[in-house]
Amino acid sequence: MSELTQLIQIIIENFNKKTLEIFLDKKPDNFFLEKNNEGRTILFTLLLENLDYIFSKIFIYLEKRFSQNPLTLYNILNQYDNNLNKLIHISSEKGNLSIFKYIEKYENDIRSLNNEGYNILHFASKGNSPEMLMYIKEKYNFDVFSRTYNGETPLHIACVCGAINCVNFLLMLMDDINVINKDNESPIFYALKSGKIVIIKKLIRKGIDVNLKNCYGKSFLEIIENDNKYNYIIKALDIYSKDSKGNFVSRVEFGNSYYCFFYFFILEIISFLVNKDYFFLQLISYVILIILFFQLKNSNPGIVYSNYSNVSWLEIINKGYYINLFCPYCKIKNTYYTKHCFTCGICVDGFDHHCSWIGNCIGAHNMNLFIVFLSFILYNSCVLYFISMKSFSNIYLISNLLLNNVICIGIMVFCLLTFIGTGYLLGTQIKNVLKMIYNILS
Repeated sequence: MSELTQLIQIIIENFNKKTLEIFLDKKPDNFFLEKNNEGRTILFTLLLENLDYIFSKIFIYLEKRFSQNPLTLYNILNQYDNNLNKLIHISSEKGNLSIFKYIEKYENDIRSLNNEGYNILHFASKGNSPEMLMYIKEKYNFDVFSRTYNGETPLHIACVCGAINCVNFLLMLMDDINVINKDNESPIFYALKSGKIVIIKKLIRKGIDVNLKNCYGKSFLEIIENDNKYNYIIKALDIYSKDSKGNFVSRVEFGNSYYCFFYFFILEIISFLVNKDYFFLQLISYVILIILFFQLKNSNPGIVYSNYSNVSWLEIINKGYYINLFCPYCKIKNTYYTKHCFTCGICVDGFDHHCSWIGNCIGAHNMNLFIVFLSFILYNSCVLYFISMKSFSNIYLISNLLLNNVICIGIMVFCLLTFIGTGYLLGTQIKNVLKMIYNILS
């Protein structure tokens, strides 16, 4: 254990403001420049040990002590360790904005790099503090595409460190996330190293190329498919299908909001051919279903509008808000039930899911209508099933008995499957509503 580390332990064990000042008053000026084997001063060590409270007290003490000699204070606060890291680098990674603001007042080169080419934006990406990330980006206009000596962007670093909060904001800031380092690796290779499924899904949803090959000739897709230790990732990505280029696409995107309209229309026509006696019953149920469909399609799911749309992130941060509570895309201060829909590009109160079969989000404002719609699909399925069952082995408009029976069986099977699938979805929705009500009341 170094003498400096032992000294810090003594300070921690006996810490109070008065004794600390008495202790420091006895030390010469060069005491604050003394370094350990890693080239770190006492201020470095305090930051790395997350002793922010003691750091801030010592910093305030130093400002008072060197008020008549600010150049000495500048010298103390602009020291490098053996890896060319400075206090401004460490503080940006730690994410304590108040400490960062202390140091930035005396920083002589805000864009300085360490021996790996990391600037303070790269360090902030490691620390998973979106407040720090956006403060640096907005105040000093750092480029989110800035590279380290290995070609890594802040998004690469946030992915490998598992910094999910920073990833959210970087995805909002970057229009192209298929950026590569010197090994031809995009951020998804770095997310694979961290093993964070959530980050991998966010990158895929943003449209990252999973077939891009690195310098070893392997793509992300080939790596996870050929190595058993990544089976958990393949399982987690089961909600996606592959498009014609082999990239992942959410399965719900294959749906179309008018499929619902057409397949019931075709069923109504077929069922009319096998039994015209129930034409008006079929017609009424079909018309009600379509009315509900278009009403749900054009309903407001509970869109939340921002009060901060014309306010910069820097102003929001300086007001003391934790921007991790905000949607990066809409600047909405999220509640527990508010979520951003990436398909619609809106934030929805009480967001449940985006239904591509309807072409709208399901949220707090249209959940009841959605439940009614599902209930009527169940009713309509029962009506069609009943009509087909009554028409079985009876000749109506179709003279061929075999063909008539085949059509009836087909409709009955389809209605049964529809009933099971819709019934499960309806049960899930009712369960979600009851859970939401319970959480609100409790």
